[in-house]
Amino acid sequence: MRGKLGGHLGRKHDGLPRALPIGRGLSKLYQFIDNSELMRSLQSYWRIGVYYLNKPE
Repeated sequence: MRGKLGGHLGRKHDGLPRALPIGRGLSKLYQFIDNSELMRSLQSYWRIGVYYLNKPE
């Protein structure tokens, strides 16, 4: 799966019309995830979960 995606993104410079929107959509998605409060709250929940999992009994 990852190889296919990488191939699509790598070929966008060859002028494949289908690969360009895929690349643009992915970068927009990643930007949104990076900037969103949701991601930050998820990370804090993850840290709390890891803390409780590793906490000695």
